[in-house]
Amino acid sequence: MRCFDVFNGDADGIFALVQLRLAEKARSLAPRKSTLITGVKRDIKLLSRVDAKKGDFVTVLDISMRPNKRDLMRILWDGAEVFYIDHHNPGDIPISNNLISIIDTYPTNCTSLLANQCL
Repeated sequence: MRCFDVFNGDADGIFALVQLRLAEKARSLAPRKSTLITGVKRDIKLLSRVDAKKGDFVTVLDISMRPNKRDLMRILWDGAEVFYIDHHNPGDIPISNNLISIIDTYPTNCTSLLANQCL
């Protein structure tokens, strides 16, 4: 199984990822070996860089689902599991047994806050 961590390269995306990985460490889980995929603030079509297949796991943080929908669907169709946390307007969220999404566009939310609430 390969793991991919896809996140916005701003503070919100970075902090959300750090929270999730520190929580794993606190539960005495082995450090996750993952491929990190990030970009500068306006580089948002990051899922185009993910080549995940059946059995792989993709974590997506602080990346708008709407412009990444085509690549998200490709990843899901190829059988990967996706965990998606974001505060941007997602448009229509795909229905898939392989997708867990925590999306909340309330104006005072950010992805780090959603990740913290999830934990």
